[in-house]
Amino acid sequence: MPDALQLCPKDYPPFFEVCMGHAKALESMGFRVRTVFFRARGGAPGPSAAHGVIYATPRDLPGLVAGVRPDLLISHRHRAYRVGVPLARRVGIPTHVVVAHEPGMFGRFTRRLRRRLAGPRHARFAGVSEFVAEDLAATGIQSPLVLPNPIDLEALAASMKGRTDARAALGVPASAFAIGVVGRLHPKKDPLRALRAFEAYRRDNESACLVFVGDGMMRERIEQEAGAGVVVAGFRPEIRTLLAAFDVVLSCAGEREGAGVALLEAMAAGIPVVLADRPGPRSVVGDCGMYFDTDYQLVAALRHLAAHPAPTTVERARQRLATRFSVEALADRYRSVLVASMR
Repeated sequence: MPDALQLCPKDYPPFFEVCMGHAKALESMGFRVRTVFFRARGGAPGPSAAHGVIYATPRDLPGLVAGVRPDLLISHRHRAYRVGVPLARRVGIPTHVVVAHEPGMFGRFTRRLRRRLAGPRHARFAGVSEFVAEDLAATGIQSPLVLPNPIDLEALAASMKGRTDARAALGVPASAFAIGVVGRLHPKKDPLRALRAFEAYRRDNESACLVFVGDGMMRERIEQEAGAGVVVAGFRPEIRTLLAAFDVVLSCAGEREGAGVALLEAMAAGIPVVLADRPGPRSVVGDCGMYFDTDYQLVAALRHLAAHPAPTTVERARQRLATRFSVEALADRYRSVLVASMR
């Protein structure tokens, strides 16, 4: 049985779920998979032991692979890549795949220099979206791959709570038109834009509710500026099970957004998505969402969805997920990687 080792610096959502999706894809191909997180911050949900999850420091890695040389190494994000390069050389791992989750992985000159010093064929690089792959290519990487964040559609469907229970868990009124903003409260996600647009929309619909699910450096400011109808629910590791609470999931993320796992999970849950027209999220959502450039367009999209709660984009979204973002689709992409590596 071939052995795969997966490295990721952090386990908090969405990285734990993403890594478990990679593990399931590789397991379906016959690999024994071990996933190492360098530190635990978000708390690993679910039966992590079933997927070979290990919490360790980079110094522990040589001991973990002693006697069992991995056939495949997957490094998520730059910190894992830096650790993975010397490990692959020391142990003699034949295939090393490095996954960038957002643009700018090699934006710094020192990072590009270390990559060149490592040699032209020391790893295969991949982005989680076409946008991130193009960013890798712009820094000199030849033919970067695209390994999209996988969604375990069956597991997600089985874990979903009903609308009533989900709303109760988040403090959302039962009759409200609920707009969910899921993710870090960080400037690059532009949560203040969501707050500003909601205030304009609520003049038409006083029963509307805007729910921020996440934590971050902007939480205090949002709490200070939030008006009527705004719920700041904080960090919820189980948020993917509560998506039925929302009528719409909204993303105001800026140019640096690489993909948007929350958008994928909303699509899988059958929730319409409204998003700022940015390359990363667009490469994920395709024609299955409603886009906006201006605040006026955002408010108009919310009005439309309030009046038409079952848009045709929902069914297209499910089809897109099955063909491009499922665990099976990721396994097919890995097979192509391994065939190319053997050549």
